[in-house]
Amino acid sequence: MRRTIFLVVALTVLAATFVFSQGSRGEKYAFLVVCSKYNSTQLRDLPYTIEEMEDFRKVLLKTGFDADHIVILHDKADRERVPEKQKIEKQFRLLLNGLQPSDTVIVAINGHGVHFKGDQTGYYCPLGADLKDKKTLVSMEFFYDLLKKSKARQKLMIVQACQNDPFVSNDLAAERLEFAEKADTVPEGIVAIFSCMEGQKSYYDPDRKRGLFFDHVIRS
Repeated sequence: MRRTIFLVVALTVLAATFVFSQGSRGEKYAFLVVCSKYNSTQLRDLPYTIEEMEDFRKVLLKTGFDADHIVILHDKADRERVPEKQKIEKQFRLLLNGLQPSDTVIVAINGHGVHFKGDQTGYYCPLGADLKDKKTLVSMEFFYDLLKKSKARQKLMIVQACQNDPFVSNDLAAERLEFAEKADTVPEGIVAIFSCMEGQKSYYDPDRKRGLFFDHVIRS
């Protein structure tokens, strides 16, 4: 049953990506962020995330994206493109600042994410994330707000940030940090597709060395 859900969602992503890439006469841009090695005592490292995002980048190239219009940040990149909070925010602003009304932008986020109880939206965990300090996290509202203000006509977000068993230990419970399994409230005008429905988690296929979600997106 879980694989069927992933396949349906992944096919929806692929179809949306194709429609977005073909449906505009303007330029097509993509902003890809992925974390693998967290170097954290709170969050587990994630296998395969960089490789699967690189494969997704190849899918975008095949659908007509210019290589120069795809910005990818990951923890094996050069210093300016590692997924630290300030660099993510800086590079995202730079990309959106040059967009025109006829353009299309796709944002794909892959890594750990948390949703604190009482908040309307969650947070992406960049390198250097400290779950006891929200200032070290990237609020999903940051992405939503800037996309909403962007001149681009077509805006698609693809989010895989609800990984199964994300924490190194249960120590965070002792710190009285409360997390919720809750869907984000996404502003009107942005198409957002998440790897999981509310209350679900993302899983990896060790045989294919990919997350089930991105594996179906890439192969479909």
